[in-house]
Amino acid sequence: MSIFEGLEKLGLDGFDDQALYAEEGKEAPPPPPKKEAPKPPPKLDNEKDFLFDKKYVCPICAREFTSKTVRTGKVHTERIDYDLRPVYDTVDQVKYEVIACPNCGYAALIRYHEKSTDKQLALVREAISSRFKALEWGKEIYTYDEAKLRYQLAIANAVARKAKPSEKGYLCLKSAWVIRGETDRLKADGADPAKIAENEAAEKKLLGQALDGFEQARQTENYPIAGMDEKTLDYVMCALYLSQDRFKDCQRFLGAILINQHISANLRSKAQDLKTRLDERMKEVKAAGA
Repeated sequence: MSIFEGLEKLGLDGFDDQALYAEEGKEAPPPPPKKEAPKPPPKLDNEKDFLFDKKYVCPICAREFTSKTVRTGKVHTERIDYDLRPVYDTVDQVKYEVIACPNCGYAALIRYHEKSTDKQLALVREAISSRFKALEWGKEIYTYDEAKLRYQLAIANAVARKAKPSEKGYLCLKSAWVIRGETDRLKADGADPAKIAENEAAEKKLLGQALDGFEQARQTENYPIAGMDEKTLDYVMCALYLSQDRFKDCQRFLGAILINQHISANLRSKAQDLKTRLDERMKEVKAAGA
């Protein structure tokens, strides 16, 4: 499954996984065959009550549009996953973090929405806006299918404007979180195991793409990287190494974190929990291969 699968609905075929971190000047391979879109997951009850329409002005087409936004103070964090994904008590707020212009297709996470240069905007006009087919988003909420498509559009924009590896990696990480949120909902509703397995495979692929971006960013960018300091990024990379069963890399990063005398008590606790998770996963893999 391609992380860009579904963008053909917006007239944006041709984006390929291998183009995500491709070197400039090299042509990307042709897109994979199209697949049928999955059925939309069930909606959360009263999700619309936690949202409002926030106005934005598109930096490309200069037209005003609205994007659904979670009301401040209405959603609270219930727990934090091993890779720092926040799990909320009501609405999955991660679904609403991409701002997408419905007129020209410009899309980015909130933190990057107004940070593109004129040159980057010109690249988006050529690669995205010139082919974009307007799509009306949900009037009351964004379904998980819509949220995933918005993230795909944001990743395609990041590729088009040659964004930093950290931004593309962060987008892939957030996109994986959206899929995990959908998977949680599907499991709670007793959905088809095949659909759940498909989601888990798609999530793992996106986590791998996120890791690729952060590995590049760590070598080429200054901190903070995607809003993270060095210790936090190292922890996230640890979690991503674990998600890909790259145990030696995970152990190496974890060891450096746990012996660091300057990390916060909260991050140290998370690193210790991650080490327990790593040990359990290594036992699972060893038992499966026995």
